[in-house]
Amino acid sequence: MSSTRTTAVLSCLALSLGIVFASGSHAALIARAGGAAYYDDVADLTWVTDASDNTATGSPLPGRNYWGPHNAWASTLSIDGVTGWRLPSMDVNGDEVISAACTGSVACQDNEMGFLFATYGVSVADSSPLNLYPVGNAYWSSTPIAGDPVGIWAFNFSDGSQVGLNGGGNLVWAVAVQSGDVLPVPEPGTALLFGLGLAGLGCGSRRQRVVEQQVAG
Repeated sequence: MSSTRTTAVLSCLALSLGIVFASGSHAALIARAGGAAYYDDVADLTWVTDASDNTATGSPLPGRNYWGPHNAWASTLSIDGVTGWRLPSMDVNGDEVISAACTGSVACQDNEMGFLFATYGVSVADSSPLNLYPVGNAYWSSTPIAGDPVGIWAFNFSDGSQVGLNGGGNLVWAVAVQSGDVLPVPEPGTALLFGLGLAGLGCGSRRQRVVEQQVAG
């Protein structure tokens, strides 16, 4: 085998491995269940795409309700047969310290909605790939306000701030989440074959060019 062909084969092998393994190297919101949910591969959370449509009787805005009905909506939700959904936590480490403002992905690691906002830019102005209500700023968490029997923390998807509200007295919005990658994902072999197939197409073309150059030479 000529040195030119050897170089081409090694290059194609490197390309194949690069395509196969690069997919897991970047933070991303990855579609699950045909886009009904998205998996955050950094925070290891799966988000339901659509915000709750559970609207309080008499509310002039869709999806706006008290904490109790939204909490019940999340706990009874089923996506592709997967249950166990919940409202997001704003105190993951349980230290009862809620930051006054969440302005960066590192600072927001204790706040699941804050991390979504800071890391991926999910907001009411542009909630893609999730579907938040464009008029809905505050979203209920599952985190109670320490020392307040009716207080629940909410996250503002307009500016990344936190606000304490009365769970039975304030009407706001909700989105559901679950820890882990809980929905079916493609088999690893599928991704491997896909990556090798793409690389093979490129390598075949490259080998043809090498042969043509050798003949011409």
